[in-house]
Amino acid sequence: MKVKVRASCNGLLCCSSIPDKGVYYVCNPMTREFKLLPKSRERHVTRFYPDGEATLVGLACNLSTQKFNVVLAGYHRTFGHRPDGTFICMVYDSESNKWRKFVSFQDDQFTHMNKNQVVYVNGALHWLTGSCSCILVLDLDNDIWRKISLPEQVSCGSGNRDFDIFSGYLSAATVGSTNLVFHFL
Repeated sequence: MKVKVRASCNGLLCCSSIPDKGVYYVCNPMTREFKLLPKSRERHVTRFYPDGEATLVGLACNLSTQKFNVVLAGYHRTFGHRPDGTFICMVYDSESNKWRKFVSFQDDQFTHMNKNQVVYVNGALHWLTGSCSCILVLDLDNDIWRKISLPEQVSCGSGNRDFDIFSGYLSAATVGSTNLVFHFL
C-alpha cells in the first residue's frame, strides 16, 4: 500500500493512503506503532482542486498529555460541482477517538495556504500563506481561525521564507543568497 506523509509533529507522522481517499494514519516511526483513524462521515473537502488529497492537513501532538489531533480542512464540494465557499474543518481527537466539525466563513487566504508549512505551537496550528503575507492560525481549544500579519521584512523581503519553532517560539526565517534572518513572532 502506498502512503503519503501529510504532516509531522513532535516525532509523529500523519499519513494518508494514496489509493483510498479519506484513510489517514498517525504513526511513530521510532516505535513502529500506528493508529488508523476512523473514517469521517463527512464528504471529502478540497482547498481548490477536485482532488481529496488537496485537503489541508495538520497534526498537533502534545507530548505532556500524549494526546494528538489531526486537522482536515477545506471547502465543501458536492460531487461534480465546484467548491461552494463553505470552509469546513474536521478535527480528530485521539482521546475521544472521534471527529468534530466546525464551519468557518469564507476567506480568500484559505485557498492560498502552503500545505507543507504547518507548525504546532502553544495549542494552535499555524499555516504560512502562499503569499507569505500572514500566518493563519487554528486555535484547537476553541475551534477559531485567526490571522497573524508577518513583519514587512518577511512578507516583502526577497529570498525563500520558512517558519518553524525555534527555542519554543514561532519564528519566520528569510533565506537570502548571503544571509539568514530570523524573526520571532
